[in-house]
Amino acid sequence: MRDSRELYHDQRIFRTKHKLLRSDRKKWRQNWVGSSGDVGIYEETDSRTKGSMQFIARQMDARGAIQLNRMTFTYDPNADTVRQFIESSGDEGQTWTPSFDGLYKRKK
Repeated sequence: MRDSRELYHDQRIFRTKHKLLRSDRKKWRQNWVGSSGDVGIYEETDSRTKGSMQFIARQMDARGAIQLNRMTFTYDPNADTVRQFIESSGDEGQTWTPSFDGLYKRKK
């Protein structure tokens, strides 16, 4: 199992996430913990394509309702960037609402 860890501190919010490669399944898993105690366990789906991979997590929101989060990473080789796009669903994936759209650039 391969492990990478990242810590974030952003305006009184502290988050940590661990990315693990499950060698037995050959799939990535990302564990995410926020400062308010929220936990997300993202499992890689079977929808990987060249330059793109997707994860799904089931999380309980502040009201106790189950929410799905779909996170997609897409690599753009021309710009040498990675887009992280997260969508949320409160109806078991019938409809999706964007919740995060980030673009990562390699430090030069």
